[in-house]
Amino acid sequence: MSSQAIFIYLFKAILIAGIFFGYYLVVLKNKRFHYYNRFYLLCSLVLSMVIPLLNFSWITISKTVNPQAGRLLNYIVYSKNISAGPSRDWTGWLLSGYACIVIGLLLALVVNILKIYRLKRSSVITRMDGFDFIATEDDLAPFSYSKNLFWKTSIPLETEEGKRIFRHELTHIRQRHTADCLFSQLSCIVFWLNPFFWFIQKELLTIHEFIADEHAIDNGDTESFARMLLKAHYGNYFLQPGQSFFYSSIKRRLIMLSTSTKTRYSYARRLIALPLLACTIAVFSLQVEADAQSLPEPATTSISKQEHVQEEAKFPGGREGWQKFLSTTCNFKSIVEKGGAPGKYTVLLSFIIDKEGKIKDVQALNDPGFGSREDAVRVLSASPKWTPAKLNGKNVIYRNKVSITYVVPKN
Repeated sequence: MSSQAIFIYLFKAILIAGIFFGYYLVVLKNKRFHYYNRFYLLCSLVLSMVIPLLNFSWITISKTVNPQAGRLLNYIVYSKNISAGPSRDWTGWLLSGYACIVIGLLLALVVNILKIYRLKRSSVITRMDGFDFIATEDDLAPFSYSKNLFWKTSIPLETEEGKRIFRHELTHIRQRHTADCLFSQLSCIVFWLNPFFWFIQKELLTIHEFIADEHAIDNGDTESFARMLLKAHYGNYFLQPGQSFFYSSIKRRLIMLSTSTKTRYSYARRLIALPLLACTIAVFSLQVEADAQSLPEPATTSISKQEHVQEEAKFPGGREGWQKFLSTTCNFKSIVEKGGAPGKYTVLLSFIIDKEGKIKDVQALNDPGFGSREDAVRVLSASPKWTPAKLNGKNVIYRNKVSITYVVPKN
């Protein structure tokens, strides 16, 4: 995959994540279906990464202009005396810088995880049913990570407040919230340029707290739990893999405790996500292609619908003239400057030759990379007029295909 293709993929991922997160903000945020919201946010991350990679073709049948598409011609153009010169492939440098930031963020996450295990080794550990209870004086406690519950020794476990916090953190462990955190944080690291991934990650942590808060309340005693939350303070959650009791927004947690579980149009709010997903896939993954054997008929053109043209469109000067045109117009140096290694770069092009011989609707059907696609489109668009195709002695619109192969020799 070329550098340009990678950045296009990242841009599409940003747009898709923005669509999904926008729907969440308008329809789902601060509603009392936390498990669905947790599932939705995780799926938003996955789909934002997967949908840009999908490539479905949607073939439509149009009115026939010329049932016989032009025969595929392959032209191989060899470079001569190419001097690479200094490279100016800025996309390559940008991609390298992007990768360096990814590595830096990944190291920061690894360091935070190592700190947790270092804290565990230096603390008193009690084996419990399905998790380790770790007594510590660390300021971040109480918090949970994987199957580890780090408990601040200054908080009495026997009190009602201590029991609520204990149930809260135990919920994080049993619900496997650490897996969500690590996945969302890795997604943010790899796609650090995507602001919506960071928003989704932060919202996912808040949803975890909503779920744990519900399990920490005894017999609907939200007032006592709310008083306990008011004693909490804010912390820094940036790439912190542990689930801390004091990290999330206290205000939103208090509001959620008193929010009714009955939401208007509850099922509709959740089901609308399905057509949203279908529309997103249609916009970003489906490619509309014309049937290879038919062309749309222009409104101002009357074309006979016979099976074959009698004379195909031709380049002035024939094959030799076309080969000479390519040799003098193709820019091999740009391919070398953009990092193209010695070898062949074949670009398949589709284009229309109108009744006057003008080239229109030039489309590259593939992209070998290193600027070969863009250069091939430029060259074909700059072509002089062709001799139009004829049917019953009249000029007709004609679609043709050519394959231009750039050959970069070894030094």
